[in-house]
Amino acid sequence: MKSNLEHIINENREFFNNAEPKEGHFERFGAKLDNEFGRKKKFNIRIVWQAAAAIAFTFLAINQALLLFTPKEQEKPTLASVSPEYGEIETYYVSAINTSLTNWDELQKEGALSAEERSLLEEELKEFDTTFKNLQEELSANPNDERVINAMIEFYQSKLNVITIIIENMKEVKRIKKQSHETEI
Repeated sequence: MKSNLEHIINENREFFNNAEPKEGHFERFGAKLDNEFGRKKKFNIRIVWQAAAAIAFTFLAINQALLLFTPKEQEKPTLASVSPEYGEIETYYVSAINTSLTNWDELQKEGALSAEERSLLEEELKEFDTTFKNLQEELSANPNDERVINAMIEFYQSKLNVITIIIENMKEVKRIKKQSHETEI
């Protein structure tokens, strides 16, 4: 087969050597190559802004959809929702309890409690939390019931008293440990 092709080319050599493309062919061919491959793409800032706007719009739309379709957690009722006076009482007790818990944490870090005592006290705090949630549900169902309001106030008083007693005992244990350590030295 190769010999056939060589034979055809050799017989028509003069035709192949004399046949030239039409005038301007190379210029047109070069221009097409430049258009297809040689042209450098320009950086178009408008496309970038459009893409950024589309992305921002998408995020905002998703955010709004989540806000709209996510079930809202019902706000927990507080004594402040009943009256401002009860709100002041609640604020006082919550603040005092938080301060006491901070002191408790500091004493725990100093090693005033054993691991067993610590776990017992944490269980006690969990029971307080369960009781508080039950009281909140009762207050939600009966916002003007004096018995529920008084129960919430008594809850705060009890929790503060228990935490205060525990802290005082922890301080006493710490003081005794310190004295026994000083007498040993």
